[in-house]
Amino acid sequence: MFVTKNATWLSQQQVNRAWRKARAEAGLSWVTFRGCRKTVATLIARSAGDQAAADQLGHGTPKVTKAHYIEHPPVQPDRSASLQGLAPQG
Repeated sequence: MFVTKNATWLSQQQVNRAWRKARAEAGLSWVTFRGCRKTVATLIARSAGDQAAADQLGHGTPKVTKAHYIEHPPVQPDRSASLQGLAPQG
């Protein structure tokens, strides 16, 4: 997934070491690769749709992307005014 300037593959250990160092230097030790992927997926889904987010993450369909990567707001907008027509008048 990552290559050196000489076009050789970096090992998982090398990537993890560089990632830990970068996070420590930036004071962001809580940031994870998965968190970055979720952030990217959420931002792309909100601006370009779920399929675009799935494409960016390399998923064949948006099903996995939607289920595991796109952040959905925990609280939905208040729609009670739309439902007032169901209440009896009287």
